[in-house]
Amino acid sequence: MKSIAQTHRTELKPTIESTVERLHIPNMRNKDFSLSNIDQTQTVLHLFPNMVMNTAIHNGSIQLVADDLIKQNVDVIVVCSTSEVLLKNILEQAGLVVTEEYNRLSISVNLQNSLIETGPGNLNCKAILFVPWVTQTMSDSKILSNSIFEFVSKSLHHILYHPKVYRTVAFPAIGCGLIQCPVNIVAHAMIDATITKLKETMLYFTVSFVILPNQFNVYQGFANKLASIKQSSETFGSVPYSFSKLTLTFTAKQERNLKKCRSDIESHINTCTQIKCREKEENLDIWTQQLVLIFYKYCLDHYIWPTINLEQKKVILIGEKTSIDDADKYFLELTTQALKQTQLDNISRNILWEYQIDSSTWESYSYKCNAEIEYALTFRKLPVVNITNEQNETCLIDFNKNKEIFNSRIRSIRRQNLTNYSLPMHWQCQSTNCCRFILSEHSEEYKNIKDKFNQTMLGNYICIKSIERIQNQRWYKQYAAHRDAMNERLKQETEKMLFHGCNEDSANSIVEECFNRSYAGVNGTVYGQGVYFATNAKYSHDYTRSNQANERCMFVVLVLVGKYIFGNSSMKVPPKGYDSTTDNNQIFVVYHDAQAYADYLIKYQ
Repeated sequence: MKSIAQTHRTELKPTIESTVERLHIPNMRNKDFSLSNIDQTQTVLHLFPNMVMNTAIHNGSIQLVADDLIKQNVDVIVVCSTSEVLLKNILEQAGLVVTEEYNRLSISVNLQNSLIETGPGNLNCKAILFVPWVTQTMSDSKILSNSIFEFVSKSLHHILYHPKVYRTVAFPAIGCGLIQCPVNIVAHAMIDATITKLKETMLYFTVSFVILPNQFNVYQGFANKLASIKQSSETFGSVPYSFSKLTLTFTAKQERNLKKCRSDIESHINTCTQIKCREKEENLDIWTQQLVLIFYKYCLDHYIWPTINLEQKKVILIGEKTSIDDADKYFLELTTQALKQTQLDNISRNILWEYQIDSSTWESYSYKCNAEIEYALTFRKLPVVNITNEQNETCLIDFNKNKEIFNSRIRSIRRQNLTNYSLPMHWQCQSTNCCRFILSEHSEEYKNIKDKFNQTMLGNYICIKSIERIQNQRWYKQYAAHRDAMNERLKQETEKMLFHGCNEDSANSIVEECFNRSYAGVNGTVYGQGVYFATNAKYSHDYTRSNQANERCMFVVLVLVGKYIFGNSSMKVPPKGYDSTTDNNQIFVVYHDAQAYADYLIKYQ
């Protein structure tokens, strides 16, 4: 641009000013706001570590921030004074003046029930409010919840009715550190108390809950509670983005040189930048929240300002021309990916492919193979397709002959429509194939599962953090078809409710992809090389593993044991005529994806 100015005998003086704006990321309509597992939470915080989730309440708002409490630029920082670790950290960071002020004020009050307000010291706030939190018991969830509710209410009452007018406050998630309170209880109590207090005031007031970036389970709990109170029109969240604002000042002796210089520089800028608008993008309806986050991250990394308008089905990209073209191609790639996934979900949700074992027995293909076979037939219109089954055999599927061919083995195959298989009446409505619903601890459903868990686990754990109902439509329908076929063949029902313990990562994969045979053998193969289930929770507990929050995962599973036989480590499948193997005591081993359905997931400490 300087060379253009020199050409027109014009002096150019650039001024660069830094500015920050927030980019609002849209929430996909008919999609759940919630983060269903730790993997999704980690994905969000990995893509946007400075993401702020926000919802409006009355005249105020509630925010969720992944950051350190001491870094918050707010009017008041609330500190739980009975948390030794947090108190020590805040006083060290705030400095000697605040430490001395706190010690002086604490002499004349009862630290178990008095609030202490000090100056900010080195922190970027106007005041620090030290509030005690004491609970009589950790085992009674109602008492625990009430004590947390009171902690927040007392703090906000002090701030909202303060002689000084405060507008913003930041809270830590109390009890989620060394004490390890159930996250869902803490999140619900703190946010519910905030809602109650915000509705009492006409002030425009913002309450932030600040979670350390590595506390994924805590962030997930608060995010899901926030999601439950969001309005459908609200955004998923927002991220700050730094701009450099360039101001150009032109000076010339002749006005015509000035005008010509400005015109040429504007033309130069227009050749380098572009605004691209895609309209009538109906396929945005099938985009997932994760795809939106990935696309926005890509755009920001390439200095593009993206806007997705779901109401108008419009996508607007602003940035450098070459980068815009690449971003547009990436948008089309993600749309193709979304279309394929939607097609796979739809076709495999209501279709079941089976192969024939003998004249009276048909076995269904695995979850993964079922989708691959149906996709090849329905969408790719292929006459044949190769698949790799759970025995790691590469089989040729011949649709014209309805045969499966592996070396010299040839088996008949058939396609069943599962549309007539209804979902359980107690399931909640869902817009996607797989959803997880946290049960209310006051519901009969919750109590029944807890009672079954407690039959052998009572006294062997501290508390149940949550019980989730797993609603995987495709998996359940395949399980139901397998159940009906087995009942017809055996002339009796053999369904049992059993337990399966595992680590958190495996649990999240199982919810989405079922008990895949690839997990077989992880914890031993004494009674066969399949997936293991136990009649009592205490046995399965030994196969769970604690996560960072000291939480363990155990499934309550519907299992079709069928006709079973004593197993041994050499068995890759049950002997002919049998459906599962056992230790003849408390263990059952199954060998097919559709032979078990994960009904509930218990998280406990």
